[in-house]
Amino acid sequence: MERLLEVKDLVVRFRTYRGIVKALNGVTFDVNKGEIVGLAGETGSGKTVTGFTIMRLLPPNAIVANGSILFNDTDLLKLDSKEM
Repeated sequence: MERLLEVKDLVVRFRTYRGIVKALNGVTFDVNKGEIVGLAGETGSGKTVTGFTIMRLLPPNAIVANGSILFNDTDLLKLDSKEM
């Protein structure tokens, strides 16, 4: 199958007044063309942060500390806002 989206070892942190909060720690998954994927988990498990990171909608206090998000072989984390 043709891979459409590839999330590799995604690590996201947030700067807060109390210090650094770990939001995602090594999230990895693929979505192939034609697949439908759902994220399931408990409250606070990182579903929304994962989606916001893929769409580059994180708040200014977010730090993408590691990983890549490849969409059609283009790393979305390396694009500027105009390219997104």
